[in-house]
Amino acid sequence: PPAAPAVAVSSINTETRANLVVYADEESWLDVRDALQNKLIYETVPAGRRVVLEGAVPLKLFIGNAPGVRVEFNGKPYDITPYKRGLIARFTLGQELVPHSDNTTGR
Repeated sequence: PPAAPAVAVSSINTETRANLVVYADEESWLDVRDALQNKLIYETVPAGRRVVLEGAVPLKLFIGNAPGVRVEFNGKPYDITPYKRGLIARFTLGQELVPHSDNTTGR
């Protein structure tokens, strides 16, 4: 019998994953959600703790006591200063990693 034709894997089912490390130099609050809205963490983090997370991008972060936190994204330090508003920071990481579609199927 002839071989079955190869089937292309749809990029819709492909999750782009990222690694996030948060260093709490001071007690802080972390709320991190992945692209599927799964809560990767939602808790107070004591000073001195390192939190290692992995999830589908983009990752949405909400940080309380942001001045007391350092962030690494995919192994590189990430400057959260532009997102700080007083003691909180709210931002999204990894949008540039998501495969872009031209939305030609939305009819």
